[in-house]
Amino acid sequence: MRLPRLYTDKVLVPESRVQLQGQAGHYLSRVLRRGPGDRVILFNGDGKQYQAAIRDSHRGTVIVEVLRCEEASRESPLQLHLGLVMSKGDRMDWALQKATELGVSGFTPLSSKFCDIRLNSQRLEKKRQHWQQVAISACEQCGRNEPPVVQPATELMQWLQTPTEGLRLMFDVSGNNLRQWALETPKNVVLLVGPEGGFSDAELDHATAAGFRIAALGPRIMRTETVPVAAIALAQYLWGDL
Repeated sequence: MRLPRLYTDKVLVPESRVQLQGQAGHYLSRVLRRGPGDRVILFNGDGKQYQAAIRDSHRGTVIVEVLRCEEASRESPLQLHLGLVMSKGDRMDWALQKATELGVSGFTPLSSKFCDIRLNSQRLEKKRQHWQQVAISACEQCGRNEPPVVQPATELMQWLQTPTEGLRLMFDVSGNNLRQWALETPKNVVLLVGPEGGFSDAELDHATAAGFRIAALGPRIMRTETVPVAAIALAQYLWGDL
């Protein structure tokens, strides 16, 4: 039987006991119906995973004993950061979930000229916390032990000026096929994906001035949640661990 994997922000040390409450405790005890004696795998973002056993469970609070630490790195050797212009509905959730499964190491939500989301700072922070939980949940499922960090939402023009190392690719139907850069061997790649309405001419100009190369994923126009999945998969195939 596959052991459930759960994230916790607690310090994990073999032979210590940890209290799981809130969403983690509820999911383990009420949804999975696991009780004393059952095993679970915990991770807290330090790159390792920890075998643990449930010792007590009461009203959604679960006490587990950490049994041992295991080295289990599943991170890609390619550092991939995704900048994605925000979109409505669950498309951002879906894109971030799949990007996490494919090994993206960082994520920045962006606003642009044709972005259809306009929120105040308080609501944006709530969104960021929600997207961080989406990434954590995806790690629980796919076996990663280091959830990608979701950065605060940023204006595209400001984000373009952030200095980064490696290959910087901006996806637009006007660009060149991604295979053009297949022979390069970057260790760091930044991927920029726009909204349904695409990028404005000014945004394209600013991006190229900031060192971004305009790339395309073929002649078909993909939806904003499809582009990150295709782009990350190709990047991992060309330079990562797929």
